[in-house]
Amino acid sequence: MNRFFAMLTACALCLAGMQFSTAAASGVENENGFNYCIEDGTVTVVGYTGEDPAVVVPETIAGYPVTRIGNIAFQENLTITSVVLPE
Repeated sequence: MNRFFAMLTACALCLAGMQFSTAAASGVENENGFNYCIEDGTVTVVGYTGEDPAVVVPETIAGYPVTRIGNIAFQENLTITSVVLPE
């Protein structure tokens, strides 16, 4: 039964797009305070560790266009006052 709940939890974390605590293990990289994943030549921002409370998401990260923001990308950062997205 515990194994079932462990598998269920792991699946839920993957589906929710949550980042794991070890960036290398989960494929999450960081540039200028933005945690991100690259997939199919585009970037999904999955977190923000920067110190600026007025976040400006860049048009590109690591040379790839930013096309998505993860569902909980800014949830853990309680100091953010605004987020500006690229056009």
